[in-house]
Amino acid sequence: MLRVIFFFLFLTLFLEAEGQDRVYCNDNSNVKSFFSKIGIDINKKGYNKSYALVVGISNYQDNSAFEKLPTKDDPIDMAKYLCQEGGFDHVRILTEEKVSISRVRELMEYYYPNKLNSNDRFLFYWSGHGEDEQLGRSYYGHLPVYNSQSNKYHTMIKMSSIRDWSNRIQTRCKQTLYLVDSCYSGLIGSVPQGNSNAKQLTLNQLAYPSHHILSAGSGRQITYAHQELGGGIFTRAILDALRTGKADKSNIKDGVISIAELQLHIKEYVRIKNDSYARNYRIKPELRHLDTNQGEFYFFVPSNSNNQIVRVSNASQAEPIAQSSQLIQQNIPQATHNFLIPKMINIQNKFEIGKYEVTIGEYKACVSAGGCNEPEWLGKGSEYNINIGSDDYYKKMCLEDNCPIMGVRWYDAKAYAKWLSEKTGKRYRLPTENEWEYVAKAGKPSEWKWSFGNDENELTKYAWYHKNSNGTTHKVGQKLANPWGVHDIYGNVWEWCEDWYSNEQRSKNIRGGSWVLNAINTRSAYRNDRNPSNRNIDMGFRILRTLP
Repeated sequence: MLRVIFFFLFLTLFLEAEGQDRVYCNDNSNVKSFFSKIGIDINKKGYNKSYALVVGISNYQDNSAFEKLPTKDDPIDMAKYLCQEGGFDHVRILTEEKVSISRVRELMEYYYPNKLNSNDRFLFYWSGHGEDEQLGRSYYGHLPVYNSQSNKYHTMIKMSSIRDWSNRIQTRCKQTLYLVDSCYSGLIGSVPQGNSNAKQLTLNQLAYPSHHILSAGSGRQITYAHQELGGGIFTRAILDALRTGKADKSNIKDGVISIAELQLHIKEYVRIKNDSYARNYRIKPELRHLDTNQGEFYFFVPSNSNNQIVRVSNASQAEPIAQSSQLIQQNIPQATHNFLIPKMINIQNKFEIGKYEVTIGEYKACVSAGGCNEPEWLGKGSEYNINIGSDDYYKKMCLEDNCPIMGVRWYDAKAYAKWLSEKTGKRYRLPTENEWEYVAKAGKPSEWKWSFGNDENELTKYAWYHKNSNGTTHKVGQKLANPWGVHDIYGNVWEWCEDWYSNEQRSKNIRGGSWVLNAINTRSAYRNDRNPSNRNIDMGFRILRTLP
């Protein structure tokens, strides 16, 4: 009986001992393929190797002093991101009862200072409780480890230790970043950077030496975690930024997320989530210097398939979305009305293409500047003029600024691209038919009718067409994007393409179908054409920017 009780007790203790102290990935074999996928020469990424120590405690030995946190998955998810999506070479994870003062000091004061080389970089992540200690008029921050005791600060790690560790490590490597997700993390005590502006720096400029702390809050602010969020608000904001590429801000979108861009995204994420989960907690994530910095720690935007950089943007013209990084050949069908003829698509130029179709508001800006003609429904003397015309043809259409422009000729679309190029100093144009189809398919099998497959029932999730449009166009971006983040590539309005439909050079290619047509007309490989002077109620366009 005693043996049975002893075994049960041993088994219970074993099951509760869930901590990890192991290398999560080492000399990561995925790193080369990661950089290959996003189109970065692994020898020109700006550094040699990336190392990380990921530490997290959610369940402390003294639960009466340190409340159990819903953050058990935070360090695991962070380690997974760094290894599988972040391109890190070596990641160690240290969690729960494995987190002791002696073990953390061993790693930070001996192991990593001797492991790192001059062109490497290092990331330290901490998730857990934080404590503050008042001495006179000053406050000092502490990080409890698994067996820390309440109000006994000698059983905790001083937050100021991070500065000491950084002094050891930054002399050995090129860049360091400390991410601290705890209450009172603003008491670490380094110099605040203030309000960061996401500057457009080249990769070479970002890769200069830099050493930073990004803390969940400033001063004595208390952060929070919630089960519905999946963990700590600060950590969830970081992962949302890096996994999705959302932090690659729209005005300087370049496929790279700097630490300043990351901070901006975290602030916005926290602001939005506060109203739902913690109205009384107004935390302010803070970026701090650990040294005089020439560069910034940075992450590359993840890529999901076929050498494409998927970017997120809120505009249709200057930012987005699918960037081709090399010559790509895909077997896809070319439809000539009722006949399908196999052909090869060759994409030889790097480009970015609009996430949305050009909107009415954007096109009106060109008209106001004198660069574009009025659309048919605003043209002087036009019978279709919605204000003074005799025909109400266009009045049933979506005419708000964020609806797609329609009723424009191929020449009008060309004029818009020319105006935008002159305005921005960048080269904009219409996509060729090959480029359009390449983006529409988003790297999916050539036999698929759409990027999501062949199930026509799914099309209503992605497109406005005859079945669900209710006889009108709709605001851009309301339907699901394709796998590369491009909205309304199917339906809503036909999209003018750059090139001629045939060698006869009488008509221009149009692609994507429209609100008035059936599902078959929206297929990725479906071809159609119009006279370039045609200005129909379902004719619009999307623009492309050529990259050097």
